[in-house]
Amino acid sequence: MLNFLIATNNFSDDFLKENKGNNMEFMKCREDTTTVDDSTVYKAIDTIKSYINYREDIGFKINPDTINIYWNGLESLQKNLKVNSNVRDLPSNKDALTFGYYVNTFFYDRAILQELKTYYMPILLWWKISNVILIRPTEITAKMERDCLIEDGDRFYLKVNRIKHSNVVKNAVKRTYLLILDKLEITRNIYDLIDNYKNLTNGYGNSQTLFSYKATFELRKYLINLDENKYSFLGDKKMVNNEFSKNLKSNPEYFTIITLDSMLRSFYKHIIKGYYKDNSIECCVNLHDTRHFAFTSLMLQGLTPVEIAIIGGHRRVFSQDSYQSKVSYYVDSEIVNFISARRLGVDFSNKSIKEIIFSKPVECFKPLEQCRKADDDIGYCTVDIKSNGMLCENEEFCFKCSKWWCSPTEDNYDLMRKYIKEKCISPLMKKLAVEEGCLNEIINQMNPVDLDGVLRSNVDEDREFKTLTMDIRRDTHNLLDLKKVLLDLVPPKEVKKIEE
Repeated sequence: MLNFLIATNNFSDDFLKENKGNNMEFMKCREDTTTVDDSTVYKAIDTIKSYINYREDIGFKINPDTINIYWNGLESLQKNLKVNSNVRDLPSNKDALTFGYYVNTFFYDRAILQELKTYYMPILLWWKISNVILIRPTEITAKMERDCLIEDGDRFYLKVNRIKHSNVVKNAVKRTYLLILDKLEITRNIYDLIDNYKNLTNGYGNSQTLFSYKATFELRKYLINLDENKYSFLGDKKMVNNEFSKNLKSNPEYFTIITLDSMLRSFYKHIIKGYYKDNSIECCVNLHDTRHFAFTSLMLQGLTPVEIAIIGGHRRVFSQDSYQSKVSYYVDSEIVNFISARRLGVDFSNKSIKEIIFSKPVECFKPLEQCRKADDDIGYCTVDIKSNGMLCENEEFCFKCSKWWCSPTEDNYDLMRKYIKEKCISPLMKKLAVEEGCLNEIINQMNPVDLDGVLRSNVDEDREFKTLTMDIRRDTHNLLDLKKVLLDLVPPKEVKKIEE
């Protein structure tokens, strides 16, 4: 860092003129780069960029155009370095969905005392909010104010205090940044959950943050006094009182990320493993993981990286190291939601392959010699455009067309399940994996443009990104439909078993 400042004479214009924009010359402030591995150079550049951010926040008395050149040069060099991603491996879809299942189960479990539910309610709110909104754990714990809800007619919003809002020195020169949004639209369901939590915890004293530390403390104390053996996992009376005394020295009106993290680990250990006796989770979700799920959700809605970064409160477009696309998690979570809704009696137009096959007549309504074999090589296409103008209803998957017929037998049912898994779902999942890889490459190479002091999307890059995300959305939709088709949640009213 010091070598860099000396070599560039504190980000001088003269250094840039002498090197004529050669990015590699930026690193002459260090030892010879040929003797240093890419990972070390990458970390050194990160240190310099962090210093630039710090100087900007306290007031950088240097021409912003000059700083932009330095910043872009450092980023360009960084992109050409071969380093391993620092993004940790996310929990498997199964582990993440299992956690989500128990979050929902716990708060709808009538056998659970309401005070215990209220104690763990910050976990529910964090999970619901951060799965759909790009928000940092600190922003939802220490930065989100108690009065964070906005109702405007039939629309609902959440006020967010972004941690990257800096107290800038007056008249300090600033570089160009992305716009920062501090009001985000939410669903009525999330609005009601937050409002309910506030109503349940208002009686425990004033809180500057949405999550009430005073309520957390009082609820723990109440439960321990109620049954110290049953709720021993919350601590003992002496420990709780000592803990609150320590927090009184700071400010108990503020919730912290440390408290939420401790609560999350407690939920895993004492609720999922202890109460529900489930030890199947191999990798636990941490507070930072949900940003990847939210990123995928926003991407599948058609938002560009710049738009997603703005929603996430970032001042710059993030690199692919910052976020991982998790389309497979999105698909699996939608399947779980679909299963839950079906079990609750919600009616869908989706028919399972079992319903489709066993609803077919035993005999085809037209001679098979007048039909053609369907692409699945199991059923037949009865479309006859010349004689009656019947058109194919689904060119991708024959079995989803009403003009498709097969003999309603158990053998055909088994063959169709195998066909859908091996010939439809498997190739589609491989295609999506390739598309996600291409998407990450596009994100990593994106360079927003400066328009009137604000960073905006590059039109050509936006077009390329949106074209690919449209393909991903279409393939994701098809994958969801195919997985739903294999589910046999509601048996058909009449299942005909044909004896051969």
